[in-house]
Amino acid sequence: TLAAAQNATMESYLKARPVLDRAITAYGGLQKLRSIENVSLKFEGDTVHRNQSKKAFVSDRTPFKGEYIIDVKNGRYRQRLDGHYPGGFDWINGFAINGSEGVTWDEIRGVFNPIPNVPPSNFRRRIRVVPQLMVLNALDRSSRLRYLGTANLDGRAHSVISYSNEDGLEVSLYFDEKTGLLSKNEYLFTDAFTGDTVSEMVYSGYKQENGHTVLTGRKD
Repeated sequence: TLAAAQNATMESYLKARPVLDRAITAYGGLQKLRSIENVSLKFEGDTVHRNQSKKAFVSDRTPFKGEYIIDVKNGRYRQRLDGHYPGGFDWINGFAINGSEGVTWDEIRGVFNPIPNVPPSNFRRRIRVVPQLMVLNALDRSSRLRYLGTANLDGRAHSVISYSNEDGLEVSLYFDEKTGLLSKNEYLFTDAFTGDTVSEMVYSGYKQENGHTVLTGRKD
């Protein structure tokens, strides 16, 4: 029984590893991925107000835009978000990390709050917005890769693998079988209202720019 269990684990890994290796190639190869030192993203769209809408059991939407800067090399991060709550409450907030030190700020009200002893997990979870960094994180923990099977996403076939990250989070990755690129990541968590729930981030488009595969859309 023990030998069979060990074989099942190895077989799952051996199916998952080629999926990840193909993705590395699709993003330009390992050397190009390792050369990423910082990433800047700007976005504009809508945000959904779960539990903060005008009525119960509905989800109001309001305009939302922001900017992320991830300094991968030095473990620094900065975000600036501009949004609105239903009913006319506007906000422009920021958050930054430099190692274990952090700060939040409210640009409208001119308030700054330092955050000491920021855990490394706070920075690590920010990489979810960048597909290439998710691929690298999975590679760095490749012994934890497991094959989950295939799935249809937006009418396209995908290979699905999973891995556990440094914080014990089990993350599933959906790779387009045609392009090899990452289309979605998801993980399971327990919500106070809905119970066991899946949190997903969908990468809805890519383009080629200056020799790099660049994300053009995201839904989560």
